Amino acid sequence: MTWNNLTRFLGKFRNIRPPESFIEEKTREVIKFVLNISPKKENIKYQNGIVFIKKASSIEKNEIFINKEKILRELEKNLGAKAPKDIKF
Repeated sequence: MTWNNLTRFLGKFRNIRPPESFIEEKTREVIKFVLNISPKKENIKYQNGIVFIKKASSIEKNEIFINKEKILRELEKNLGAKAPKDIKF
């Protein structure tokens, strides 16, 4: 009986999503790790499963676009199912 109560209690936390600011910071870290580019904190926004990168130079946009799948895979490793599904500019 106790395990059923514990399972039910822990099940409430299964759908908790990390705050947007946490995902934005993780995205910055992953871009830095993968590409050695440091986008400014205020230029990355997360909304509805998509990361938006603003005010990036054309070189940065190209590098991020070329390595988008690699960045998304790395984010999925770090964040699991809560990871962003796309990156847009």
